[in-house]
Amino acid sequence: MFTSGTDMKLITLGLLFAAQATQTTSTPFRLKPGDEIRVVVLGYSEYVSNYIVLSDGTISGIGFGQVKAAGKTVSQLQDEVAQRLTAYIRNPKVAIVVTNERKESVFVVRGDGDASTSPTSGGFPFQPGMELRQLVALSKMPTPLDLFETRVYRGGKVFKTVHLDQLMKGEANQWNGPMEPGDLVTIMPVPMVRVWVLGLVGSPGEKRVRQGSDLYQAIASAGAVTASPDQFDEIEVMVRRGPEVLTFAPKQDFGRTPFILENGDTVIVQPPTLLKVSVGGFVAKPGDFEVKPGTTLSQAVSATAGGATEDGTLKGVYIFRGSQVFVSDALPTAGQFLLMNGDSVFVLRNQRVFTVLGEVQKPGVVKMQDDREYRLADALASASGLLEKGSLRRVYHLKPEGGKFVAKQFNLDEFLKDGKIEANPIVSPGDVVLFGQPKGVTLNNISQALNGVLVLQNLFR
Repeated sequence: MFTSGTDMKLITLGLLFAAQATQTTSTPFRLKPGDEIRVVVLGYSEYVSNYIVLSDGTISGIGFGQVKAAGKTVSQLQDEVAQRLTAYIRNPKVAIVVTNERKESVFVVRGDGDASTSPTSGGFPFQPGMELRQLVALSKMPTPLDLFETRVYRGGKVFKTVHLDQLMKGEANQWNGPMEPGDLVTIMPVPMVRVWVLGLVGSPGEKRVRQGSDLYQAIASAGAVTASPDQFDEIEVMVRRGPEVLTFAPKQDFGRTPFILENGDTVIVQPPTLLKVSVGGFVAKPGDFEVKPGTTLSQAVSATAGGATEDGTLKGVYIFRGSQVFVSDALPTAGQFLLMNGDSVFVLRNQRVFTVLGEVQKPGVVKMQDDREYRLADALASASGLLEKGSLRRVYHLKPEGGKFVAKQFNLDEFLKDGKIEANPIVSPGDVVLFGQPKGVTLNNISQALNGVLVLQNLFR
């Protein structure tokens, strides 16, 4: 019925341990799963036994049944056990001694084949205030760091995900603790994909890049682009994915929504694909040319072929494409007619003319420029002005309609003096402008005299 001398010694040591814990730390010792304890009931050896706090935090003992131990101080557990034993013993005297404290640990699991664990505890001893960077440093760090992803599990769930390379550089945006007992840190290789990068790169060939890498990250893994300076801004990048071929222009596409590569993709960096076109007719430099994709008709005629000659016109240019024929203006202000591989362009002779007759310094045929509008005042300027006997009040504008001319009389003086735009109508190709005298020729006489327009126009060509 009495307690052994050994138990009395354990009780004495337990009391000393409790006293020291109270004196040296403001945080009382609390039991946790894995701790080993001995319960002693003074005078009753049949109730004395050793216990291990189970994973659910309980112990089950003789006379007191199942009791929650984890999280309680030794004195709290003693009081509860004593209270339960009162059903069998009057005023029981209970002493509980911690015979073996389970050391708290944190754990590191590596996915590169290196078991970074302590041989005695299965982990690393936990120390209050321990940082993640300190824990990783205790483990053999993998290389290269940027190919490994670090996760911290707490309570069986992912608590934090950390970029290991940035963490070890001390970057403030990476979580660094503090760690808690039982935390599990995994250091696992980042999933990789295998791609091929070929063409104008420093180190072409098979590459392994991080899963989720975009097109330009893969190119960077193959070294610098080796295109010449005049080609650098115009290089193309093709991606072959099975039967599909996608084309990118880095100068335009860089910085937009990234194109994520997949396992087996082939990336080809190459000079721009050029289109073969020909430009002929009334241009300064006719011939066959290679132009970039996206070249417009205006660019091909003006920049590549030197523009229209004095006798040529940029209006009504012919484009031959296979069995099709297109007609479009090649003026810089015209619509963007895009050329295709194999197109043939022909610039026509400028036959847009009008005729100036009558009392002017230089009567004759006026060739109309492509990029300007002509009115009666322009016709007068083209003929170097009136003769002394000419009149601005008798200006006849004749337009060809139905095989003959229809004439209208205008007083150009109203425009020159008063700005009346109706007195200065537009002159179109084929028109005839006649400047008369103050008296003499009538409108009817003019119409009858100029019905042979072809004869007049041929006369002054």
